[in-house]
Amino acid sequence: MRRLLLIMLALVVSSMFFAEFVEVYAYDGDPNNAKAFVSMGDSGYCNRHVWEIPMTLEVQVAQWVHWNLTGTKWTWFVRKPGTYVANCITATLQSNSDLEITFSGFDHLKYATGTSVNDTIEVEYAFGPQLPIPENIWTPAPELNYVSLLVPDSQILHNGVTYKLWNRIHVERCNSASTYRDSGIIILTLKNQKPWIDDEGDYVEDLEEYVNSQR
Repeated sequence: MRRLLLIMLALVVSSMFFAEFVEVYAYDGDPNNAKAFVSMGDSGYCNRHVWEIPMTLEVQVAQWVHWNLTGTKWTWFVRKPGTYVANCITATLQSNSDLEITFSGFDHLKYATGTSVNDTIEVEYAFGPQLPIPENIWTPAPELNYVSLLVPDSQILHNGVTYKLWNRIHVERCNSASTYRDSGIIILTLKNQKPWIDDEGDYVEDLEEYVNSQR
């Protein structure tokens, strides 16, 4: 009975999958941005004339993004009523896979203190390389929250793509003197992130669990 248990234990241990963490050296880049494991050890011991030993090198690459905004706030100083377009904020995106851009909380500008004859300044946003921007491109601020922009994986995106975000305000005679303000959020989502990257962009604690036996 004891011998049978030892045999079963040996079979279980031999079938277990081990992944051993190994040190990484960076010739170019930060060594903290790459981790490596060795697994699927093998051995042989007999008089066979020819041995064929399979070897596999697998590299799983996470999605990354490098983004830059020249500003996150416009501040207008308006002396008299009119319709005005501000010089743009430039956004630069660089990534190695699809990106999704969505918007949340955008609205027309509201009177910030007290009451006003008209407490709203209507505002529209548009993406475009330069003025003039076609009228059908302008999007009223509340409708921007329903816009979803997909930036597909491409060589251009890998090299870096540039967008320009404009805003247009409509200041009316009935807008009382004061400050009008609105704040929204631009949401940038990496569409093909690996499951071994956590929500903060770090490695998950059980990274070795993602080592597999595929050849």
